[in-house]
Amino acid sequence: MSNAPFSEYIKALGKGQRGARHLTQAEAFDAFSQLLNQSIAPEQAGAFLMLLRMQEESVEELCGFIAACRNKLPAELSAMQASVDIGCYAGKRRQLPWYLLSVALLASVGYRVCLHGASEPGS
Repeated sequence: MSNAPFSEYIKALGKGQRGARHLTQAEAFDAFSQLLNQSIAPEQAGAFLMLLRMQEESVEELCGFIAACRNKLPAELSAMQASVDIGCYAGKRRQLPWYLLSVALLASVGYRVCLHGASEPGS
């Protein structure tokens, strides 16, 4: 479903507990590319992100989102060629940042880790 109208992605995620479905990797790539390119209305972006937070992302969706982000990276960051992407965003649950131990272990054996997140007040 390449270059589908963005509303189709919102419909897929927002059909309620029984009717909603996860996006495929290709759909997630297209949806996140549109989001990153700011080619959708702010209300659509808000609805999409809220629905993702409620449902939580699938592995296929995360792979599509990461591919879209890597596609949008400036050349100097793209040259880093990270082996692993780890997001450190605030989730639904408060928990200790165990991912930092994972980052240290991966880096100690030679993996290039791209650690990314947001610097929001209170996070």
